[in-house]
Amino acid sequence: MATGRGKTQAKEKGGVIEEITGGRRGSESAPKMETLYDMISAMQQNIVTLQQDMQSNFKEIKQEIAQVKKLEEAVLATKQDLTEVKEQMVTIGERMDEKDKRIEALEEKIMLMELRSKEKNIRIRGLKEERSEELEKRIIAELAKFIEYDAEELEAEIDSIFRVNSKFARENNVPRDIIVTFLKKETRDALLREQAKQKLRIENQELTLLKEIPIAIRRRRKKYTPLTETLKKKNILYRWEVIEGLSFTYKSKNWTINTEEKMKDFMQKNKKELTK
Repeated sequence: MATGRGKTQAKEKGGVIEEITGGRRGSESAPKMETLYDMISAMQQNIVTLQQDMQSNFKEIKQEIAQVKKLEEAVLATKQDLTEVKEQMVTIGERMDEKDKRIEALEEKIMLMELRSKEKNIRIRGLKEERSEELEKRIIAELAKFIEYDAEELEAEIDSIFRVNSKFARENNVPRDIIVTFLKKETRDALLREQAKQKLRIENQELTLLKEIPIAIRRRRKKYTPLTETLKKKNILYRWEVIEGLSFTYKSKNWTINTEEKMKDFMQKNKKELTK
């Protein structure tokens, strides 16, 4: 009996203990629940804030995407504009090329006309000037003797004789050139052919006879000076083309050089032989 009672007391005591224990747990868990609730509330608030931020960011992203699309459209439009501009530039370039060709062709026609107008002229260089000189008396008889013409016949074939003013003669204190214009081109050519055989001398002065070449053609010919000087050193005869360039025979081959590029190419390929 004592044993049963003891058990009962133990149970009762245990119940009291359990109640006491349960009461303590309840009082301890209350603050924990509040903390957990605060944490959940904070998390919920953070989620709401995050959602708001995401919505705001999403709006910004949409705006940026719209701006990018506008930029892409602008870039495409600019590319199209550039393409059109390039096409226009090509068209303008082609038109300019055509105009340049027309201008060049017109210049060549003018040069030919000027050349033909001077094909009866001969230029005499080197005769000293005299005061109140009478050029006809000084040179007509000597020219006639040079080509074995009758003096009176030669005088009848002369249209005009005069000295030509030039900056070169004035600055270098040399005699001005004399221009003689004949009625026939053949008379001028006869003088030039004879000069190839012998030099003209008047009053013990050795003179040079030259064709009258328009300034524009002389300027074009000047760029070929490196080639002409080389050909002269090699005793290679050459002939000027009417408007542009020169022709000659080298190594049993006929050459026509009418551009600077052709000249440079020829001189480079034949450099060893030409510089010996």
